[in-house]
Amino acid sequence: MADVEVYGKMLSTLPDDDDHPYRSGAWRPQNVEYDADDLRVEGELPDDLYGVYLRNTENPLHPAIVRYHPFDGDGMIHKVSFRDGKVSYRNRFVRTDGLLAEQVKDAASTDVIVHAGVAVASFYQCGDLYRLDPLTLDDLGKCSWGGSFPGDLGVSAHTKVDDHTGELLFFNYSTTAPYLHYGVVDAGHHLVHYVPVDLPGPRLPHDMAFTEQDLSEACTEFGTINSGFGGRPYRYTYAATNEPGWFLFNGLVKHDTLTGREESYQFEPGVFCSEVGVAPRAGGTGEDDAYLVTLTVDENRDLSECVVFRASDVGRGPIARAPLPERIASGTHSCWAPGDCLRGWA
Repeated sequence: MADVEVYGKMLSTLPDDDDHPYRSGAWRPQNVEYDADDLRVEGELPDDLYGVYLRNTENPLHPAIVRYHPFDGDGMIHKVSFRDGKVSYRNRFVRTDGLLAEQVKDAASTDVIVHAGVAVASFYQCGDLYRLDPLTLDDLGKCSWGGSFPGDLGVSAHTKVDDHTGELLFFNYSTTAPYLHYGVVDAGHHLVHYVPVDLPGPRLPHDMAFTEQDLSEACTEFGTINSGFGGRPYRYTYAATNEPGWFLFNGLVKHDTLTGREESYQFEPGVFCSEVGVAPRAGGTGEDDAYLVTLTVDENRDLSECVVFRASDVGRGPIARAPLPERIASGTHSCWAPGDCLRGWA
């Protein structure tokens, strides 16, 4: 039996019969924060799965003034920890200025990564970067980078971390020239590189990728790789498959860029997943010697689970699953952080 405690509950003024398509169904928002230890596990949880999976979701608390977009909901980080064959869960709203003021806001609800041992939540329209302890989800304030944070433009979601250098790579954009900037922050939280990128006019870029030499722009949807191969030659990518007509994802696919082979898994109708975290197996060496971790929204049973796949055998389906205390809202992006990169893990 899982040990579940309610940490807190935010006041919501949304109607009980809210029928907005992105505030109901699989996108039904959550306003309760939990601490849950020793989750019940179905299947065989690997004892070499060692670290935390972080996921960002959008959870509006109040009706929109005019129109509601699914990215407008308040950011909530979900953390699932794997250690010694056990699973624990915690969720917290990101304590943004907008959450407290509840106005046109930077919701920090799009993405989450871990840089230099700290979780960083971000928003797709550029804004502040909000820091959280990746183990407790305690609020650590905003990124300042020693006073060099570009507060005039902010930073876009989809910052990237180069595991080999420890650097954080980011971009931001503006409606006035120069329309795009690219920057690098070292492992000591110092801004070491910040340059304009020439564009013929304003754009709304959403994501970026990186190589060992160059910044590259490409359009993907929830595609991810083993982060140990970030910016370097890799063979496998993992992505979510789309539910036709909806911003929802009904399965996973593994692409082999060497052979062109694809291996997929489809959840049952009414069950939706999210972006996977690629968790390298402790002691593993191969690129797909890893696990895939994601959270599901099951409308049929009104629950959410953390599910684990073997990256080398996606088509087999989940090898382990652990129910969460409450069904979460379908959200956007996630990341995986190995235990040995987190302060306080030992």
